[in-house]
Amino acid sequence: MSSERAEALHAELLDRVTALKSSAEWLEAMTAAARFHEYSFGNWLLLWSQAERRGTTVTRMAGFQTWEQLGRHVRKGQRGYQILAPIVRKVRDPNDVDESRRVVSGFRVATVFDISQTDGDPLPDVGPRSLAGDYPTPLYQAAVEVIAEEGFSFGLARLRGPNGMTRPTTRAVLVDDRLEPAQRTKTTVHELAHVLMHAGSPGFECRGRVEVEAESVAFVVCGAAGLDTSAYSVPYITGWAQSTDDPGRTLLVTAEAIVRTSRRILSRFDQTESFPVEDIHSESSH
Repeated sequence: MSSERAEALHAELLDRVTALKSSAEWLEAMTAAARFHEYSFGNWLLLWSQAERRGTTVTRMAGFQTWEQLGRHVRKGQRGYQILAPIVRKVRDPNDVDESRRVVSGFRVATVFDISQTDGDPLPDVGPRSLAGDYPTPLYQAAVEVIAEEGFSFGLARLRGPNGMTRPTTRAVLVDDRLEPAQRTKTTVHELAHVLMHAGSPGFECRGRVEVEAESVAFVVCGAAGLDTSAYSVPYITGWAQSTDDPGRTLLVTAEAIVRTSRRILSRFDQTESFPVEDIHSESSH
């Protein structure tokens, strides 16, 4: 694939992300999303274990009053989930008597409910839409081969929440085994981008930026192979870009690395008999 093609696909992605994040729908969705707390890993373990005992699943959790503020109400008789909520108090700053700071002095048990336990107004949503349907296997197979060549194991497993994950410490990549072929292909390319760009790098700790980079690579690579991932990629990238200190700059400064990595992946694919890029282009319209 020519560098011009990669650059054109990345420019198209930037245009779509910019259009979405400035839309009224996106702003409304972000306002609603801000009402949901980011739970600690420990609290998610508590939620998952309770859901497992009940034979249910947990997705979007909030307290009784928060659901009311969002135009929804908890159905009568619903049993909530228990989490540990911090008790925060203000203390005087010893270096400035006019200033105070907030410190956690302990924890209390709080009750939250999943969206499936509520009724009411639908929540505004412009989030990623999982790709449906079949897709020719060479792109997926080649991505798995390159992951192995980089010294990482690859496997399909039943994951709790994410579609895929890359574990640099154990050099392992996992993709959810329930994904349809098109989504599985895109997710595998996304994880391959993590392997090539972030594993073993201090930048892997900057979650917002690395997710923008990996999903952008997936969009460019899959787009070059005839698989349009914009329904998933554009909202995903927009959301993670918003989590960085400077969303606009994040989208721009990562461009060179995204295009370079995309060209590297497609060049590797082109050298693999199982993935002649020209054949993929001829099998689907884009």
